[in-house]
Amino acid sequence: SVSAHPRDLDNPSPREAANLRPVRGDTDGGAAGVPLFTLECATVSAGSGVTDNGSILNVGQSVVGLMVGDNFTIEAGIVGCLAETVLEDAPAVPGLLAVGSRYLAVTPAAGDAPVALRVTSDDEACIELYVQTPTTINGKTIGRLAAEPVFLTPAEWGTVAVSDEEVIPDTAYMIAAEGEGGTLSEVAVATTWLWADVNNTRGNVDFDDVLCVLDGFADAYFGACSFFGSDIEGVVTNVTVDFDDILSTLDAFAGADYFANPTHVDPCP
Repeated sequence: SVSAHPRDLDNPSPREAANLRPVRGDTDGGAAGVPLFTLECATVSAGSGVTDNGSILNVGQSVVGLMVGDNFTIEAGIVGCLAETVLEDAPAVPGLLAVGSRYLAVTPAAGDAPVALRVTSDDEACIELYVQTPTTINGKTIGRLAAEPVFLTPAEWGTVAVSDEEVIPDTAYMIAAEGEGGTLSEVAVATTWLWADVNNTRGNVDFDDVLCVLDGFADAYFGACSFFGSDIEGVVTNVTVDFDDILSTLDAFAGADYFANPTHVDPCP
């Protein structure tokens, strides 16, 4: 069986464009006569189309209902199409919190089905990445980012602290759970903390932030201070509160912004 999710291919993402290739299958399962797959095409590009039991759609033809037992082929190059199906339920929206200027904490909703965690950002529109298999670094469960999805059950994911060079301060990120058939959940949205605002007051960096990161260096946290709030430095965070974090907080206290450090690069320049 095949599943799909609503997606506008007029302006495909890089990953979608790479996957515009023939898809073949059959709509097995379910009750006879029940449409399981519907493809609506506002535009079908010349030289491509949909084969439904051997019939190819004409350019511009719309609405094809595939029934249980139908064999079908969706050829490469179709544009302007929406596909929807009941073969795969959409995953539930994951839990998401910003826990620092360089960290997001994501927890997939409970369930048995494997999901990938897809990260995008309206603020940094080039980002379309997936959380990778979590690793334990200095006792913290960390997920880095890459282009290819990783599918794990929610229990295998647990709560993951997501941090990489694309996670930068004061930026809104959207994370959706993606099923193995491609179905996406609604997005969860969180905005990372301001640069070096270690106690997340959403204000200017002050002496309390400096005290927080000094306490973090001593592995002692009080009040609103936290490890993920204090670990701010590095092109990729090193999951350690060290002298670099202290120096960057002091620089921010003196007025330097995130991009004042030449090693900090905008992910979508």
